This record gives sequence, C-alpha cells and structure tokens, in this order.
Amino acid sequence: GVHPLNPHLALPRSFVEEIRENVDRIEGCKRFKFVEPETGKDQGLNVREKAKTLLELLQSTERLAEEREKARRARDRFHNDSAGGLSSEDMMGR
Repeated sequence: GVHPLNPHLALPRSFVEEIRENVDRIEGCKRFKFVEPETGKDQGLNVREKAKTLLELLQSTERLAEEREKARRARDRFHNDSAGGLSSEDMMGR
C-alpha cells in the first residue's frame, strides 16, 4: 500500500487532494513528541521529520511530479527485474 509519510512512493492524486484538505493534521505532527522514559531518547524526531518532508512535497507541484516519475521508474524496474525482463526504458535506450 501507499505509505502517507514516504514521499518516494507514488501517491494517487485523490490521496494527495485529501491530504491537502487535512494539512492541519500533518502540521500537528511537526510538533509530535515522545521521549522514551527509560532512555530519555526522543522517539518523535522521525515523525516530525517525515511530516516536514511531506508538507514540503505537498506544497510543490513540480517536486510532487518529479517524485511520481521517480516512483514510476522504480516500480517499472522492480517489476521488470523480478520478471527477468527489460524495462520500457531499457527498450528505448535510456
């Protein structure tokens, strides 16, 4: 499935629109805090970083298009590698 905090995965347009409508929830994640009681380690840092990255991605239509294209190429490579075949880019000399 699509992971909402991984900007390197292709996000369906309807998903992106829904996220943009609820951007305040992601904004709240930028302030997420959880400190491990035993170690005192800040375990919320990863959530804050992912929220920041996702918000930056959603604000840039150009970057979103670039990430979709990267994800499409990676998906094509994965599918062709697992099938032992060539990708469309291989066939086109890219």
